Amino acid sequence: MGRGKITVLLLVSVLLLSCISAYMSPIKIKTMPNHEVQLSAFDPSSPSFVKYDGSVGVSDSYGDFYWNFSSEKSKFNLRIFIKKDGEKVMGPEDYEDYKSGDSVYIEIAPDWFEFIDSPKPVSEINETNVTLSNITIENTTIQETPKTNTSVTGNAINLFSEGGIFRKATTYYIVGGVVLLVVAWFIIRLILKNKNMERIPKEIRIRKLSELKQEQVQKQQENNELKAAEEELRLAQEKISTIRNKERIDELRQEITGKEEELRRLRGDSN
Repeated sequence: MGRGKITVLLLVSVLLLSCISAYMSPIKIKTMPNHEVQLSAFDPSSPSFVKYDGSVGVSDSYGDFYWNFSSEKSKFNLRIFIKKDGEKVMGPEDYEDYKSGDSVYIEIAPDWFEFIDSPKPVSEINETNVTLSNITIENTTIQETPKTNTSVTGNAINLFSEGGIFRKATTYYIVGGVVLLVVAWFIIRLILKNKNMERIPKEIRIRKLSELKQEQVQKQQENNELKAAEEELRLAQEKISTIRNKERIDELRQEITGKEEELRRLRGDSN
């Protein structure tokens, strides 16, 4: 039972290791607003279409669509469909030779469409411009108002942005590491428990069926020998009663004495 648990825990550990070793590739698709985007990552080395993973969604009002693609493979290709109300607008369009772990940006739209610029994140606002915007002029005197907390807000957002320490991929690694430590602790505990169980002496001796049969045969053989000796003693005593020759009687008595000693030996009588 203990070995079965250890095997299951080892398999879980291998699966967790494979998940933790996966590469996270943030993908951004720039297209027309409010259009359905069908995105598939597939094997670049296969002659046929072998899909790794995919994502389906709708672009926002700026035409942006995001997908965090996680894979253990070193490279991948992308295939994109753009649809509107179930009707195909563009695709399939293939984009090749991307390295896992790198950021991907793709623009896909008809030639007549002009892409809409997305608003810049708050973290990208130049702190110098914020400071200058707060400068007022009164009677040729420059007065500078206190700085706002824009830089603090920007730094907080940066923590959760693509390069921040709390980004999604880093969270996966931390959680996976904690789970691995817990699994390793359970495995070590089971191994130590099994070793302690093996050290306990086994006081109960299981007797084999062949041993029991051998003892029964031996006892039966001893009983037969005892019966044969008793029968010989009885016959010798009968001869004494019928023989009058003194010498012959003495011989028979000696013989009887020997038989009685043999009987005592067979019976286990030490006296």
